[in-house]
Amino acid sequence: MSRFKLSQQAAQDIEDIWNYLAQENPQVADHILDQLRERFFLLIKFPELGRVRSDLAPAVRGFPVGNYIIFYLSLEQGIEIVRVLHGSRDLRQIFQVVEDTDTE
Repeated sequence: MSRFKLSQQAAQDIEDIWNYLAQENPQVADHILDQLRERFFLLIKFPELGRVRSDLAPAVRGFPVGNYIIFYLSLEQGIEIVRVLHGSRDLRQIFQVVEDTDTE
């Protein structure tokens, strides 16, 4: 059975997104979370849907959901969501920080 796994950072990203949006409108925040979950299940079925983002990290794919991008890895038993980020952020810088942290 295929499933998705959230990295700790992705779980924190999702919490941060909800908290930020809920300040203005909790219903919008809930709607975005629902959209993300729907896309997680879509990506489980069709992991090749996301664009390969080797410019950010090896084997990472990105799939847009509104203003956000789900970054994930395709696994044998599903997918691992590694980050969920707003598309306007400096993605290269964010992934570089992760890469630098991993090598320390």
